[in-house]
Amino acid sequence: MPSSWPSQISPIMTIILAMAPRTVLDIGPGFGKYGVLCREYLDIVPGSRSSVTYPPPRRMTIDCIEAWPDYVSPLHHYIYDHVYVGDARLILPNLAAGAYDLALFVDVLEHCSAREGRRLMNLALEVAPLLLVATPTTDIPQGASFGNDYERHLSRWTPRELRALAPACRFFRNPPWRAVHAGHICLLSADDSMLSQVARRVRALTWVAYRTALLESLHLRDPIRRLLGRPRLSSAQPLPGRTGDREGG
Repeated sequence: MPSSWPSQISPIMTIILAMAPRTVLDIGPGFGKYGVLCREYLDIVPGSRSSVTYPPPRRMTIDCIEAWPDYVSPLHHYIYDHVYVGDARLILPNLAAGAYDLALFVDVLEHCSAREGRRLMNLALEVAPLLLVATPTTDIPQGASFGNDYERHLSRWTPRELRALAPACRFFRNPPWRAVHAGHICLLSADDSMLSQVARRVRALTWVAYRTALLESLHLRDPIRRLLGRPRLSSAQPLPGRTGDREGG
């Protein structure tokens, strides 16, 4: 399916926001939701502070590679600056080295054999120093969908196998107050210092989110209690501020 687990959205976007990339390559974009979210939170929202027109001028580049032509929609052409159609293993060697700050592989790796998955990661590291990978933790059988053989699940990846894909690997998970996601989420790179910087920024953003949620819960606690403590109006009771019949009733 051209989709991915919704419970992954929060941790994945936290990592991307912490990185604040200027160029992103979304490989296997599905419906394009991560392209939409990157465009909104890294481009449209910051641009709204300095632009009086909508949409504001684009400040970043977001491209994608989609293997199955039928999945490409008008949304993709609107959100992404360039849509490459074809097998990523054939397209990546033709892209400039270091062309992107970040490459996304959200629920993509399980569609490759172990050998081809390793080859794909090696090719991607040539065009982006950081790869964000999300893949299921368990075997999820899946065959071709909509006539698309690329939809077949051909592998399952353990943490040890993911760590072996690059010289440096860092795993991330949902913060404890959120639902547990259904897959591994990790960053791969040839430079461990880059992963350490991102990890520090993710922790900072997570703490801000936790603090905000805590303050909101404390702020809303008393109003909610007062609301729940009010007697329920029956159908015979008039609404507050309205008495008697309507004029001319």
